[in-house]
Amino acid sequence: MRFTYDDSGLQTSEAYYTIEGKPYVDKDLKYHKIGYTYNSMRLQESMTYYGSNDKPINASSGYSTTRYKYNDQNQRTQIAYFGANGKAVDNKNGWHREVYYFKAGAEYKCELYSQSGKKIATALRTNNGWNVQGVGQSNAGNNWQATLAEFAKACPIDTGNGIIIESVHSSNDLVNFSLRYESLAADEITSEMLSNLITVKAGLRKLLNIPSHIEIGIVLYDKNGNIINEN
Repeated sequence: MRFTYDDSGLQTSEAYYTIEGKPYVDKDLKYHKIGYTYNSMRLQESMTYYGSNDKPINASSGYSTTRYKYNDQNQRTQIAYFGANGKAVDNKNGWHREVYYFKAGAEYKCELYSQSGKKIATALRTNNGWNVQGVGQSNAGNNWQATLAEFAKACPIDTGNGIIIESVHSSNDLVNFSLRYESLAADEITSEMLSNLITVKAGLRKLLNIPSHIEIGIVLYDKNGNIINEN
C-alpha cells in the first residue's frame, strides 16, 4: 500500500499495488485507491474511492464519495454518500445521509435519511453505542459498529508487536483490516508469521465484538507497502 500526504502532513490518499508495482483493486472492497480532501480547518471534507484508472468508482459499500459537514465548533454534523456520477445514493445499509445533533457540546442523536429525503431512522447515543430505532436494526447489532468506527478513526494504530493497523473498512458483511509490518521486508516475513493471521483475526473479532456472521479480511503489507498476503 502506498500513501500520499499534503505539505501540512495530512494524508491525501492510500492505494493498493502489487509487489510488481502495478495498481491493484481489492477483491472484496472493490477499489484501488481512496482519496481524501480537507477544509480550511484541516478537517476531512470528503473521501472518494477510485478504480485502477484513477476515476471514481462505486465500491462494495454501494457508493463512491463520502462528504462531511461540520458546525462552528468543528463537530461533524453530517455524513452523506454519493455515487461515481456525483449523484446522491443510498449506501448498502439503506440510507444516504446521517445528520448528527449535539447537546451541551456532546453528540446525542443521529437521524438517517434516504436518497429521497425521507427520514428512516433515529439513533440515540448511549454508553454502549447507538440505540437505533428503524431500518430493522437491533441495539446489539449496532454497538460493535460504533466501536469499529471509533477504532477506524484512530488508525494507524501501533499494535506494539511490529505490526501497524493502517486502516479499517467495512461493508454489510465484511470488515477488512490493512496491516503493515513496520520493519520487515517481504523476504523477511516467514510462513509462520503468515499463519498467525488466524490468531490476529480472532483477536480483532474479540477486541471489537464483531459478530460471528461478519467476515473479517486481512491485507498484509511489508514495510515498503508491498502486498504479502490476503486472507
